[in-house]
Amino acid sequence: MPEAIRGQAGAGSVDVYTVPRDHMLRLELLTFTLTTDATAGVHAPAVIFTDPAVAAVTGRIWDWNEGGPSMTLYYTFGIGLAPFDCTLTTGMLVPVALPDTILAHDTVITVESLNVAGASIAGDQISNVILYGELLDLLSDTPVSLPDLIPGLLPGEAAA
Repeated sequence: MPEAIRGQAGAGSVDVYTVPRDHMLRLELLTFTLTTDATAGVHAPAVIFTDPAVAAVTGRIWDWNEGGPSMTLYYTFGIGLAPFDCTLTTGMLVPVALPDTILAHDTVITVESLNVAGASIAGDQISNVILYGELLDLLSDTPVSLPDLIPGLLPGEAAA
C-alpha cells in the first residue's frame, strides 16, 4: 500500500530521501516546490537516483521546461504523467513523467536545480518535498523454510 513520506528540503542540490537499508521503494510520485533565485537564465530541476551498491547514478530525469529567475514552481514527477515543454511562469504546476521502477535499498534520491549547461544553481530552494510510494520490506517478504523442526523435539530426534 503506497504511503506518503516527507523528504528533506534545501538549496541547489538536495538528497531528499534515502531508501532504508532493509527495504526497496516503488516511487510513484514525487512533489516539491522550486523557488528560483535571481540568477539569470534557465532554472530546471532534475531528479537523480544513485545506487551506492553499484557506485553509480542509475537514473536522471530532467524537466524539459524552462523556468526563469525569481519564480515559484510546483513540480510533480509521477508514473503515467504526460510531460509538457514550455516556458514557465511563476506559480505554474508542472507535471513530469517518472518511470515505473523499483529502487534498491540505500538508493539516494536527489533533487537538483540546474542551468542549461547542467550546473547546479546553489541559490535555488527546494521545499515541500513529499514522496508517495510503496516500501517493500526485504525482511518479511523472504520466506523462511524450517522443514526439520518439529515442536517439542530436538534436531535429529525422531517423532514417536
